[in-house]
Amino acid sequence: MDIEGQLSVRLRRGDISGDIMRLSLAQPLNYLAPVVAVDRYGPLAGDELVDVLAEEYGFGAGDGARLGALTLGLLERGDRHSLTDQGDLAATVLRGSGVSTLAELDAVKQAVGRSTVVEERESLAILLRNCFERHPGFRLLLDALRKEGPSFLFPDLLRRLVHEYPNVFLSTFCTQAGRTRARELIEAGRTSRLYEEEAVWKDVIRTNVLFNFVQQLKHVGVLAAETRSHSGKISEYDAAAKPWVVLD
Repeated sequence: MDIEGQLSVRLRRGDISGDIMRLSLAQPLNYLAPVVAVDRYGPLAGDELVDVLAEEYGFGAGDGARLGALTLGLLERGDRHSLTDQGDLAATVLRGSGVSTLAELDAVKQAVGRSTVVEERESLAILLRNCFERHPGFRLLLDALRKEGPSFLFPDLLRRLVHEYPNVFLSTFCTQAGRTRARELIEAGRTSRLYEEEAVWKDVIRTNVLFNFVQQLKHVGVLAAETRSHSGKISEYDAAAKPWVVLD
């Protein structure tokens, strides 16, 4: 069965996972903040965890950090969040790196500043990258990035994802409405429009992919620091001026 046919079958089963879309924060060190908090205080309810992050970490997007830590498999789901085995390992690495309080994690984040985690604190970047790679959707995306590299334009990545990893493309890169339109184009055999026609891919792609996700990939050492993210409107994005560069 061809790619479009396989995709059609999977879509009808409804097995697309959108979990990786919850990684909405540009600085991935923030996903370690819930680990530090739970390691220090024990299991915490969601609102308690958010309050601790606000009070001791000075962070106003605590729920984003909590959801990210859940997505990365660092926290157990439930009424009260405890650490998973992966979370315990992360806490051990953090303590070994001199981070056992939220104030210490914030100091690391401030020291990183406009640089990247991989440049300033490589051990923490490796920890974060390992956490990311445990997510099946991210592993496939990483494979696509490495195949497309070392340097490429964003539509080139879209072409590879659409043809080789269509479910990753739909669940990670598309908005909810964009996912529906992209699925219709794929099932109609008009797949090439998703990467050849700028107006089409800009209509289906999430803006955050070009900013938050690029920043995350730079911090964990997947994309090189010279890769430029885009924080404006997606209609203003010039792919030719902002190539993605994969680190060796």
